[in-house]
Amino acid sequence: MRISFVMLNNHDIISLIENRLDSVSAEYQSVDNKIEIYRLDGDLIILEINQNMFSILYNEYKYDFKESDQFFNKLEELIS
Repeated sequence: MRISFVMLNNHDIISLIENRLDSVSAEYQSVDNKIEIYRLDGDLIILEINQNMFSILYNEYKYDFKESDQFFNKLEELIS
């Protein structure tokens, strides 16, 4: 998923993520700058969005990204 960001704030980025999750019928909950995604296999994916850092917590791993494209690629991998 290739997305170019030009001065998007956290709210804009979270809205993009929520739109993508809706398009794949994912169950999720969004609070502040955090999104919890509930997978059908029972696993939980937690996304944390801050202006300069994107984080994904999944199982025992934490992935930190400074580039939004890398973040969205990993997210696509996990929700597909």
